Amino acid sequence: MEITDKKKNRVFVLSCGRSCDTVDYLEFLRNEYVIALSRWCFYEEYKFDFYFVNDSGLLIKLASKYGGLEQLKTFCGGSSVKWFRDGKYDSQIEKKYNTKFGDYTYRTNGLVPCRTPSNTELWQLDDDEFLNENGTMPVGNPFDYFSHQNFSKYKIKGTGCGTVTRCAIDLAYFLRFKTCYVMNVDVCPFEGASYSKHIMKYAIRPDRKTNSYKRNGFFDVKTWRHRYSQYKGMGIRRVVPERVFSYELSESKSSKTIAKKLGMFKNVLYENLIQGITDYETSVVYNNYVI
Repeated sequence: MEITDKKKNRVFVLSCGRSCDTVDYLEFLRNEYVIALSRWCFYEEYKFDFYFVNDSGLLIKLASKYGGLEQLKTFCGGSSVKWFRDGKYDSQIEKKYNTKFGDYTYRTNGLVPCRTPSNTELWQLDDDEFLNENGTMPVGNPFDYFSHQNFSKYKIKGTGCGTVTRCAIDLAYFLRFKTCYVMNVDVCPFEGASYSKHIMKYAIRPDRKTNSYKRNGFFDVKTWRHRYSQYKGMGIRRVVPERVFSYELSESKSSKTIAKKLGMFKNVLYENLIQGITDYETSVVYNNYVI
């Protein structure tokens, strides 16, 4: 495990969308704690602190067909701190392709099927043993809690709905961060490739190079109303460049769907954040459960 003490109590969840590609955010993230998702395991410039791969079976098959299988196997066998979905299909494909896993590899606590009501027991956070006496998650310096002993106890629910970002935000909570910033979560479709330009080298179907990707499973109102009530002491913010935010705001005026998505997380402008300004944008009508 190669994680340095950055003496920060915030983390960035780096999703696979394109909404932040208009700015040089990767240089900024070098000095931040990052949970990188799925295809970011192929990024070669530097390593992130944590990884969450929700669908290893699909990724292995795509890498075998479209390139990147050896790179993916090297990642899986390395010592990066990484979580994988605990799905029967994933395990079968991993075995078929003789995929080996190195130290600091962890699995989700089972798999929640798609369309499962968000307020059922399957979606509950199993966090009791980590809480303070007042029922909140301790923060302090999160680095003090980074250990195999703790990582192996986190019972994070995997999902078959493709919403790895939700899994990663759960992980951010268990890692005891005070604020979780999500990046590259697109609320509007963009013309062109499906994923961020930085992760288009490997395991990409040809149609994903030219067609936008519809990310619908993540924006489930019931799930997030429930999750906001469960994160005890951790706030969530969505980071977006000013130019993209202006476009989203304009589109939301004629689209109820975009307006709903835009209002599910308080939005912070990237240009403000890198200057130390963490205030969220007030021009959005946020859903009533958003805190």
